[in-house]
Amino acid sequence: MGQNQFFEYTSHNEIRYNTRHPEACAAIDPGTNYLRMYLCENNIQNVPENQKFVLQEDGHLLHMQTQKCLQAEGNAYNGSPAPLLRPCTNSEYQKWFFQERS
Repeated sequence: MGQNQFFEYTSHNEIRYNTRHPEACAAIDPGTNYLRMYLCENNIQNVPENQKFVLQEDGHLLHMQTQKCLQAEGNAYNGSPAPLLRPCTNSEYQKWFFQERS
């Protein structure tokens, strides 16, 4: 949201924040649209459903459990920018990309 941060999209459909250990994973608490960070599961076979996102070809990050898309919001949390879940649209605020690091 205006600044570059190092996030990783994994082959297990997780969004990981990888700047320190233990790693944190993006998740959605039940009944909310807010993205939160929780410690990642060590066992990749047990990724919680609220942490699964699919990066679609058009750039949408679809949260599997809610079937909503991650959207950048400028005034989302007490006046601060934050990513939220919203119904999927063609909005540029729902387009995400990841680059491979060399």
